[in-house]
Amino acid sequence: MATTYKISSELYDESFGLIALHSSMPAYTLVYYLNSTMELRLSRLENDFKIGRGNFPVYEWYDEKTDSSYYVYGNQSTEEETLESVGLFSNASTIKSYYLLDEKKECDYFFRIDTDFPKIESNVLRQIKLIEGIALAYLVDVDTLKSKQNLIL
Repeated sequence: MATTYKISSELYDESFGLIALHSSMPAYTLVYYLNSTMELRLSRLENDFKIGRGNFPVYEWYDEKTDSSYYVYGNQSTEEETLESVGLFSNASTIKSYYLLDEKKECDYFFRIDTDFPKIESNVLRQIKLIEGIALAYLVDVDTLKSKQNLIL
């Protein structure tokens, strides 16, 4: 008989700032601009964050001076699936999309900030809006998210 383990909500801290980013830039380009604009040192984790069938890129940086952690998550993962059928559309393929946060499918990336400094998110948001390739950036109320546990590494 298989055993299922669930993470208790008491084991992780849910108090973090979250900024939704809309951008057509690839993740590495976005992170480059975030690093250069905000003087961060975000780097990609060795392994992508895997949830279900989706693999999501994650970049992180821990600032020892301010005891703050910064993360950038890709929100969409795509996978090509081959449809097995007989006839006119045999060997057809389709692209299946998976989302890190299903309730925010319209977002391309999420910028997460773990810090003890109050209201730092608004300052970070102001700096992010200066980056040309970001079409839209706004604060997300974490308490309204159903799948916020997907943002906990």
